[in-house]
Amino acid sequence: MDGLRVYKPLKRLRVILLSVFVLSVWSSGSVRAQDAGVCPKTLAAISENYLSLTSKKILSAIYESLGCPVEVLDYPGRRGVFSFNSLQVDGEILRFEVVESLYTRRFVRSSRPLFFENGHLWLHPDVSLRETLPIGYLFGIVWHENYMKGRRGKVYNSSDDLLNAYQNGEIGSFLYTDFAMNIRVTAGKIQPVPEKGGRIIHAPFYHYLGAEFTPFMIRLSRYLDEHEPFSFMEIPESGSKQVITLTQ
Repeated sequence: MDGLRVYKPLKRLRVILLSVFVLSVWSSGSVRAQDAGVCPKTLAAISENYLSLTSKKILSAIYESLGCPVEVLDYPGRRGVFSFNSLQVDGEILRFEVVESLYTRRFVRSSRPLFFENGHLWLHPDVSLRETLPIGYLFGIVWHENYMKGRRGKVYNSSDDLLNAYQNGEIGSFLYTDFAMNIRVTAGKIQPVPEKGGRIIHAPFYHYLGAEFTPFMIRLSRYLDEHEPFSFMEIPESGSKQVITLTQ
């Protein structure tokens, strides 16, 4: 199937929240979706997230060019995963593959990553603050939560809350992706400018759909191979001062 693989959930959990009626509707819809002409209708994106904001603009345009206009719904953190598992949406705009273990629904991902991203621990330039104050991180972001196990931290519900806490001296360091931080620094939207600490994650972002949309994912993956629309989002380690806009 053009190099695509259908993935079964790693955790075979029964989603009790789904009624027999919903399951039967999904089953009939799944058969229809196997037709190459059937399009995904709704996708989940992480709210208040620069990567999702940029990616959903690009993917929405790609879906449109493939004859499949799509609605993108914003959800905080893991709510997108829940919405995908419970069949409220047909896929997720982008996720690190570490999230795959949370899927309880058969899924297919793009044959190539949309792009690779780095996530770092960003440090307050005042050493006394970063050594004494907790680490800030976001609720529902899996790589944040994995890193924070056993560490002293303070959790926030949105990127704005997280960065405001840093600027107000409530936290001495925080977790953030390089792409999003570059945008903040370039626009002068964070003071004092944090120092880059250790890299916590370097991983690919993939686009995900329910397995029933495999024929469409094959078409989309071919488009990604031919056009590479996300290549500008891969920021080199030395590119912290690079100017990035959201209009590309």
